[in-house]
Amino acid sequence: MKTIFLALLIFPLIKIYSQVPFNSTPDWISTDVTSVSTGGAFADINQDGWLDFVVANGNDIQRQKLVVYY
Repeated sequence: MKTIFLALLIFPLIKIYSQVPFNSTPDWISTDVTSVSTGGAFADINQDGWLDFVVANGNDIQRQKLVVYY
């Protein structure tokens, strides 16, 4: 009988304390997107023996420059 009474006493507290607090505002600030990456590949562009990462930006509607990370 004690366990049933204790369970009935504790059960409502579980629901109250199980709420996850969420912020109403995000932790980041979005900016306007100036380039959209549509693909990427690894290649040795400058022939130094290390693979470089080439990112293709844009698409057939909006042309943009390639970006190479080396």
